Amino acid sequence: MLHVGKDSRFKDSKIDQGSVLSPAELVAAWKAFVRRQRSILLVFPLLTAAVALLYLAVATPKFTAEAVLLVELKRSEGATQSSPADLGSVGSAASFIDNQVEILKSEKIAISVIQNLELLKDPEFVGYGRGFIGTAFRLLGLVFRSEDTEFSLTRRALERFERKLTVKRVGLTYAISIQFESPDAERSAEIANAVARAYTADQIEANYESARVATEWLEGRVDVLRGKASDAQKAVSDRKAAPLSTNQAQLELRDLEISAQAYRRLYDTFLQRYLESVEQQSFPASQGRLVKTASPPLRPSSPKRFLILAVSLTGGIFLGLGVAYLRDVSDLTFRTRDRVQAELHIDCIGIVPAAMGGSPVNGPHSLNSVLPGSRTIECSDSLVRNIAENPCSHFSESFRSIKLAIDLMHRGGKRTQVVAITSVLPHEGKSTVAASLAQLMAQGGSRVILLDCDLRNPSLSSVLAPDATLGVLDVTSGRAKLDDVTWIDPATGLQFLPATNGSRLAYPSEVLACEEMTSLFRTLRETYEYVIVDLSPIAPFVDVRTAAHLMDSFVLVIEWGRTNVEVVKKNLDVADDVYGNLIGVILNKANMYALKRYGEALDSYQGRFSQEQGSRK
Repeated sequence: MLHVGKDSRFKDSKIDQGSVLSPAELVAAWKAFVRRQRSILLVFPLLTAAVALLYLAVATPKFTAEAVLLVELKRSEGATQSSPADLGSVGSAASFIDNQVEILKSEKIAISVIQNLELLKDPEFVGYGRGFIGTAFRLLGLVFRSEDTEFSLTRRALERFERKLTVKRVGLTYAISIQFESPDAERSAEIANAVARAYTADQIEANYESARVATEWLEGRVDVLRGKASDAQKAVSDRKAAPLSTNQAQLELRDLEISAQAYRRLYDTFLQRYLESVEQQSFPASQGRLVKTASPPLRPSSPKRFLILAVSLTGGIFLGLGVAYLRDVSDLTFRTRDRVQAELHIDCIGIVPAAMGGSPVNGPHSLNSVLPGSRTIECSDSLVRNIAENPCSHFSESFRSIKLAIDLMHRGGKRTQVVAITSVLPHEGKSTVAASLAQLMAQGGSRVILLDCDLRNPSLSSVLAPDATLGVLDVTSGRAKLDDVTWIDPATGLQFLPATNGSRLAYPSEVLACEEMTSLFRTLRETYEYVIVDLSPIAPFVDVRTAAHLMDSFVLVIEWGRTNVEVVKKNLDVADDVYGNLIGVILNKANMYALKRYGEALDSYQGRFSQEQGSRK
């Protein structure tokens, strides 16, 4: 059954996270994000830069040579083609220039250059290049064969020629830029100039052909006009030889003379045009002239090293940001105290390092030796002993912070005499926390007893009292007295009440809920200042909720970077007695190196937590 009130509190945390942040909070959040994801933010730019450098190392340098052709605007005297000057408008002139650009890019010009420079013998145009790709193609046998037809070689050369050729108008001028790209600087200049020459030759040939057609047509017209002019002149001569006795005859003679003169003038005009066409055919002119001859470039035009490196680094940065953001938002675990507060509305009262935060019941160096025939805990190399031997370690400081939180809660009026240590999932290190916290309290002079009430998996009993035959269950059943089953650490005075090491119970929750267990805890309250209880995990069992009435407060242990946020929230939602009495959360098994990236310095954290708790009080 879901509890509406608590569920709404968890939802409010997401609203808080999405609320508007101040500039200082945004800067702090950005710095924290960079610290958390700095490995990703560094790796991706370096990776893309390495790929770019590899490309630059294997890529074939290419050179681009440029020739500039100026299109003549005025028509030569006697020319038969229109020019922009004749057209009389800027738009028409631009269209004329565009037409010349298309002529320069035409297949006819390309074939002319290919034939003149014998490019069908050049591997650059019919092979597979000289770079990395070309080498790979040759190794794979994908090179042109000797039996390739001239047509197929020509088409292949045309495709590559057109890819390498760039023809464009220079601004709003009447100049046309001709650029050609090639791995050979000399070759690029040679082909650019050859394109300009091929265009000039094509224009001359076109003008010649136009003049020839005009000449042939004019020649036919001149012959016709010559005959008509001769016939008109003969008619005039014949009419003059006849007697002119009447006015009608004189008028007829005058008409014949006018007609003869008209034919003569028309004949002379066409004859002049014919002579001009013959002259133009003999000396044809081009509409363009080369104003800049292409020369071999000194530096390659591609690959553009600076641009490629800049783009690769920029792309790597944005790619790294994207991956880092996805990684950040997809991390559904607890790694910072801010996230604990935001998601659960509970303080994070301690961060226990992973180097010392493993379970004392499983590690090979955490076993304790017990004096034969006694109920004395003799610590050898355990985490419990580590607090006494290394009081200034991060591990010890984290438990001082936990004890401080408990003391501050007590001063604020909250009952903290019986403190239960639990977790949501198994193997999060709650037993380590319970044993270490009890040891720290006992070392400070307090009367402390540690209870192993994890009846499902009594790990503390198997470590601290492996030879114990009596425990909590024997006290509640009346088979033994409390003093007869309690073990003691002579170094600190910590007392330990194990669970039985016999067969596991089928219904341990009923034992925790019985009246005898309540009576036992009443006795413990009267005898000890602190009672630290190691309970079962919340998620798999109901034991914690069953024993909640016996406890004053709870401390929730969450494994750093592993336990899912939603799992914790859902289980706390159904454990209302636990959530309502939580002192705080302990992030256990934290990675010390990652803590620096997340901006969680343990020493400075303890001070900040003390100040916050003091101000709340």
